[in-house]
Amino acid sequence: MKRPDTLTLLAPLAGWSASLDEAPDEVFAARLMGDGVAIDPTAGTLHAPCDGEIVLLPATRHAVTLRTVLGCEILVHVGIDTVALGGEGFEAHVQEGAQVRAGDRLLSFDLDLLARRAKSVLTPIIVTADSGCDVRRRSLDREVAVGEWLMEVVPRATGGHGHGGRGDRVPAPRGDLRAWNPRAPGGGPRRVAPQPRGGRAPRGTWAAGERAQHGGTHGARRAARREDRDPRHRT
Repeated sequence: MKRPDTLTLLAPLAGWSASLDEAPDEVFAARLMGDGVAIDPTAGTLHAPCDGEIVLLPATRHAVTLRTVLGCEILVHVGIDTVALGGEGFEAHVQEGAQVRAGDRLLSFDLDLLARRAKSVLTPIIVTADSGCDVRRRSLDREVAVGEWLMEVVPRATGGHGHGGRGDRVPAPRGDLRAWNPRAPGGGPRRVAPQPRGGRAPRGTWAAGERAQHGGTHGARRAARREDRDPRHRT
């Protein structure tokens, strides 16, 4: 069976799509795990962004990794430093090894609990750096519903941008987002320069042991509110 040339990732959460630059953790903001987008969630259910196999679901249930038909792996990490909760507030609806379809429920989480006790509820959706795929297009700076078009992923050999590439930002599509064609007249992508990083306070790092939990496979509502709670972002 021939491997497809592209993979569409759908929004696994309802919320606001944002650049990884906004993640208050250097591992995600610097794309050390891989490229992608982040969603500031407004509801506490995580759905599968595409068809695939669950290859990693830690006991703390704060993250899940899928292997896709392209062979690349998609890491969805609910919140920042949420591993420290030890699974409190999370419920898994799948097990490792399960085959899932786009839109299937993967996890439920107590959004109010995370907003009070986690560093941030911002949720990165990552195409892992070592899995041979890149993000070609993405939807940023807009509200998304579960199942809306979020990213287009391609194998690295067919025109991706390589590790650390940020792809093209696309305008908010209209109509059926699953069938939206970004090359149609009036809907073409536009390239934007990366957001400047100079002058930012250092971001946090992962809690001890979290990188090991992911096995190497790879405010509470918006930025202002996150900065208010984190003294390292205050001047």
